[in-house]
Amino acid sequence: MIKTQYKDLYEWKYTDNSNYCTVEFNFPEEFNADCIEYKLNEEKTAIIVTIPQYVPIVCGLLFAKALGIEASINNTTYTFKILKEKNEPWPILIKMIHPEFQMVDPKSAFLIFQQLSSVPDDENSHKLAYQFLENSARVGYLYALQVLGGIYLDTESREKEGMALLKQGADQYNEPLCCFQVGLLYATRYGDVETGIQYLIRSGEGGYGVAYFTLGQIYSPISNFQYDHKDAKKAMEYFNLVQEEHISPALLTEMSQFYEQGLGVEKDLKKAEELRNRANDLLQKIMEDAKSKQQDLSNDQEVQQDVQVAQEQPKSEISTAQTIGLVGAVSAFVVGFGYMVYKRLSK
Repeated sequence: MIKTQYKDLYEWKYTDNSNYCTVEFNFPEEFNADCIEYKLNEEKTAIIVTIPQYVPIVCGLLFAKALGIEASINNTTYTFKILKEKNEPWPILIKMIHPEFQMVDPKSAFLIFQQLSSVPDDENSHKLAYQFLENSARVGYLYALQVLGGIYLDTESREKEGMALLKQGADQYNEPLCCFQVGLLYATRYGDVETGIQYLIRSGEGGYGVAYFTLGQIYSPISNFQYDHKDAKKAMEYFNLVQEEHISPALLTEMSQFYEQGLGVEKDLKKAEELRNRANDLLQKIMEDAKSKQQDLSNDQEVQQDVQVAQEQPKSEISTAQTIGLVGAVSAFVVGFGYMVYKRLSK
């Protein structure tokens, strides 16, 4: 299992150049970098970079044959320069498991999952991709926890496993998106609103502004979220904490209603109108951006229906349930391809 204090070692950066490629990672100041071991196999087709008795940092079959490795340390950054035998592009560093050690490092396993799962109509590739994803999550690689957790949540027989994976990401790494997903699940699916609130607070403090919007809706007296401690002033405080990049039409619409009705703030019809107009403008911009990028969501009926319902209603009547549902649908869309692969393999 990846040690929390060493998680940055496993988030190495790969850069490809004409006749060499580099791998860089940061390590804690108190860390003794001399304990890192690295070597190529005899054929110079595979590499391992590791700390003895720990999960390998980099391990697997290289994209192509190498000539050698050069290592250097600059402050708290460790850099490996891998010299290529041929001057050719290496789109990825590791393409398969190490032939001698029969293992692959967690980040490479996740990247291989992404590569294999994108191969259209290839069940064998998809099956292998899913195995790499599971192996990456098993040792605690954060992105694998997020993706596999999301897939399992949409699989009735594995919902508890999905929650456990996301909770690991929240509790072990304090990752904001994992904290948000766990908090949302506690508050909406498991009926433990107070625990959900604590995770949502951690998510917001970690920089995920959507969590503050959700917290505001929990406390909002005009939302249909069931909670015994409604507090309009507290709701507005959370609404105001949402960072600019996470401001949404639904947030602005709800805030306009607070000013319109004088809930938690002094009644201000002019301010309410400004917020409502801003919500309409932002919604229009979102739709235009989506159209320009030719985003086709026609295969995801849940997202399409939620968007359609939101558009058909007056902007001041978008409910909390629909907003939370839309957030959930978009989260599902992020891992949707992986979920389709899993469903196809688990039939």
